[in-house]
Amino acid sequence: MYLSIYSANHFSSILKQWIPALARSDMRKPINEQELPAELERAVFLCGGELAPRYKYNIDILNFILANKDDYKKKLQKEQLYSEKKPDTVTS
Repeated sequence: MYLSIYSANHFSSILKQWIPALARSDMRKPINEQELPAELERAVFLCGGELAPRYKYNIDILNFILANKDDYKKKLQKEQLYSEKKPDTVTS
């Protein structure tokens, strides 16, 4: 429990430094025109419903996975890595 509280406090203290930049940004512009700190720009995966430029390479991978999702689902089920059934208990 202490670790989760510490982590949340640490994350919020770090996040505070980026709030002014987020407040000044214009989300109607593409991500590379928003003048965000590099850390925030790198963290943005989608902007305006499109993949951020640095992640555009993922579109081919995502399209392939979507086109073959049933095959992936069957493979994961066979390897017992996927189940639509929710677990009864959570283990660590």
